[in-house]
This record gives sequence, C-alpha cells and structure tokens, in this order.
Amino acid sequence: MPALLPFDSRRQMRQPAKTNGRQNVATKIHVSNLSSSTAENALRTLFEGDSRTVERVAIATDRETGERRGFALVQMTTPEDAKAAIDALNGREVDGNALAVRLARIKPASPAASIVDARR
Repeated sequence: MPALLPFDSRRQMRQPAKTNGRQNVATKIHVSNLSSSTAENALRTLFEGDSRTVERVAIATDRETGERRGFALVQMTTPEDAKAAIDALNGREVDGNALAVRLARIKPASPAASIVDARR
C-alpha cells in the first residue's frame, strides 16, 4: 500500500491547469516598435543573447497585404529567461527603432466562446 503524502505534497503533484492550447503567459513576450526590415533570425539571435533560450519567434503580418505590422511575439522557454530578456532588451535600438519589450497579455475570451464552453 502506498504511503500517504502530506496535504502540501499532494498539492504539488497536481497536474497543471488546462490552458486551452495557449502557452504559459509568463514566457511569452510582446515586442513592439519593430522595424519592417528586422528579420526573424535577427530577432531570435537578439533574444538568445546571454545564454537565454528561445522557443519560437513570430513576426506579425497583415493578412491581406502580407506587410509587417510592427510587432512580434517571442516565446521563451522559462519565465526567468523571459524576465531577463525584457530587462536586457526593453529600449534597445534595433534597425533604427527603440524596441518596447514586455510580457504578452492573454486576450480575454469572447462572450460567444464562453457560451459554447458552457454548453459542453
């Protein structure tokens, strides 16, 4: 028979909450004031400085024209890497523009999505 664990230990063993496919917000960074000439590889290299690890870089483009919208989302592997990147890169000039780097915010779910979830 397995030994009973103290209450606190059981709490630590719980599975993480479901995120409906969204990434951990503490590791997702919003980069604004991005130059249209900044390449994805250059942005990745910039964020990987000081031995930080980048999971994904996505530069936003307009759906109709394909032109860049001036911002990107960078997914770091850990919250510590995200904080270090924000501290190091906020205000840094890249391709003639001073970057604004901050944690990304989750867009609130639409009321219609709440209704659909309630019916399941």
